[in-house]
Amino acid sequence: MKMQPPKRAAVLILLCGGAALAAAKPPAAQTIAGCRIEPGALCVDARLGSARLGGVRLDYANLMRADLQNADLKGASLVDANLKDASLRSANLRDAQLRNADLTRADLRRSSLRRANLDDANLLNADLRDADLSQASLRNARLQGAELSRANLRGADMARADLTASNLIGADLAGADLRGANLSEARVSADQLGQARTDSSTRLDDATIVR
Repeated sequence: MKMQPPKRAAVLILLCGGAALAAAKPPAAQTIAGCRIEPGALCVDARLGSARLGGVRLDYANLMRADLQNADLKGASLVDANLKDASLRSANLRDAQLRNADLTRADLRRSSLRRANLDDANLLNADLRDADLSQASLRNARLQGAELSRANLRGADMARADLTASNLIGADLAGADLRGANLSEARVSADQLGQARTDSSTRLDDATIVR
């Protein structure tokens, strides 16, 4: 004759299983100033200045014209995000993922993008004065008309980036990889180019090279 387990034990097993499932549920997305912090978020004109957003997932989010001044976005994922005309002045974007993000005309003055991934990102006419882009990856990034004066680009990977008509005067290019990059009509000094990694594929057509 088979022994049936006590009903109380069965109830405990069900309760424990339910608790485990509840514990496994991801935490609810936080909402700041009406902006739900999650992938695909619609946060046009959001006011997120000084927000603590380290490590958040905002892939594919629409943050057009958002105010993110002084925001902490260290390690955040903003892949394919729309950050057109956004203000990221003095924001912390260290180690952030910004692949294919649209940062057209974004204000990134004095922001920290150290070790950030900006591969294939659109930084057309972006303002990156005094920004820290050391060891950042900007492979194939579009930086036409970008303002990069006094930016720290030490050790940055800018292979095949388009820097047409950009201003690099005063930027630290020591060890920066500019092989295959397009610096046509850009403003840069001979000393800067001497410190960067260039080769025959680096384009300098009509560039203003300051001696």
